[in-house]
Amino acid sequence: MFHAASMSGALQMRAARRQGMLRAMANPFGITLDDASLRWAAAEGVPESVIAAICLLHERSVDELVARLTTGELDQVIKIAGRSPQCYSDTLDHHALCRTPNE
Repeated sequence: MFHAASMSGALQMRAARRQGMLRAMANPFGITLDDASLRWAAAEGVPESVIAAICLLHERSVDELVARLTTGELDQVIKIAGRSPQCYSDTLDHHALCRTPNE
């Protein structure tokens, strides 16, 4: 009986998310990710906060994003953004996390 109730709740949450009615609760930035971003998070095996941070790299300061992420989430952001550095170089070049040890 408990299983059926939890399944019903999960289905309702998915339906609400699809309709854009569910407020962002899974990321510390207060944004609602679209379905494509949620699929990206699932495919990467990362929490929504990681994808939200990547999506916000061009809109918010890196310092603000870093302050809201755990160390593990920050590592995941760096790993994913590092696969396409040309997309994020203007945002990350001036941040200490992206400097080489010789700088």
